[in-house]
Amino acid sequence: MLNFDNHKLESIAIENFEKFNNAKPFSHLVIDDFLPLEEVNKIAHNFPEPNQIKWSAHGSGANADNEKFKGIKLQCQDESQFPESIKDLLQEFNSQSFLYFLKKLSGVEYIVGDPYYNGCGMHSTGNGGRLMVHADVNRYPYPALADQFLNCIFYVTPEWDAEWGRELELWDEKVKNCVKSITPKFNRLLIFKTDRKCFHGHPHPIKCPENKRRNSIAAYFYIPNKSLKTNSSQIQTIL
Repeated sequence: MLNFDNHKLESIAIENFEKFNNAKPFSHLVIDDFLPLEEVNKIAHNFPEPNQIKWSAHGSGANADNEKFKGIKLQCQDESQFPESIKDLLQEFNSQSFLYFLKKLSGVEYIVGDPYYNGCGMHSTGNGGRLMVHADVNRYPYPALADQFLNCIFYVTPEWDAEWGRELELWDEKVKNCVKSITPKFNRLLIFKTDRKCFHGHPHPIKCPENKRRNSIAAYFYIPNKSLKTNSSQIQTIL
């Protein structure tokens, strides 16, 4: 069973605190070789194909999408369909040790995960797929309680040719320029801040063989809603 190395996580958080919080265009950190090779190979091998489970199909996130992009991006948040290795990984992302790691990395006092995996879980995009540049909406199941704060994306497609594309682009808050491009390298974990000014996407259609897909595992993290007055009667009303 997969268990994160707490000492390794703590060292990464301490060593990269300034780098993460001062990164441009917004806070982010790339961690290569995140898992032992044996574990990530197991995850990649077990990652479901489009016809193996019940996926949700999405377009590119654009306001108006050409039909050729419809349904190419697949997403599954149903834990009952996760292979055991992927279920273990997502549970570790929601563990106390990983939440403490995010707290130390960001300097934010209280961060929570989402064991419902609302909007996250497994993602898979095929040839021609793209994700237009956007800022995330709040996906917390009870949005009055918490605001989306961080995204973690773990890339699990081995032997991806750079010529096929799929770099995740981080844009400035005016959506004028791409400031950083991040290759979704195998066994790479990307952590980035996400709010209404954190624009990101991979807007250029992927050009890969039909038997290849851009596979990743995502977990989202939240902070308490700043506008919420936390007295018991209000929280009871929300719930």
